[in-house]
Amino acid sequence: MEKARKSWNPKQLLSHHIIEAIEDFDIDHCIGTDNYGSVYKAQLSKGKVAALKKLHCLRLRIQLLTRV
Repeated sequence: MEKARKSWNPKQLLSHHIIEAIEDFDIDHCIGTDNYGSVYKAQLSKGKVAALKKLHCLRLRIQLLTRV
């Protein structure tokens, strides 16, 4: 029987790998900003790309996290 091919799951990435890839939120990695925060592009290993949004307001962060 052939082994099942593992698909890439972004939830399995550790946040510190993404933070490291965007060099601790360096402005050079910022690809957009709005009223809620800034979005950063991370180039990961094996050609994978991820985006991370850093929210501006702690209260908003808590509201959004409680919805998940």
